[in-house]
Amino acid sequence: MISIGATAVIVQDNTVLLVKREDFEVWALPDGVNRTEFYQWYY
Repeated sequence: MISIGATAVIVQDNTVLLVKREDFEVWALPDGVNRTEFYQWYY
């Protein structure tokens, strides 16, 4: 399985956007993960 992740730093008027995680009581940068299946092609 291939996992592709990204994190963003969004700044506006010297303020950084943070999101509160649901699994832990912490503030974090916005991020996301996309997991896809890897298929091996045989010719």
